[in-house]
Amino acid sequence: DQYQFCYRASLEYLGSFDHYAN
Repeated sequence: DQYQFCYRASLEYLGSFDHYAN
């Protein structure tokens, strides 16, 4: 359960980072 939370959190983190990159 906590693993999925970290997974989703990292996905949103990478998504926002990609947003800034572009």
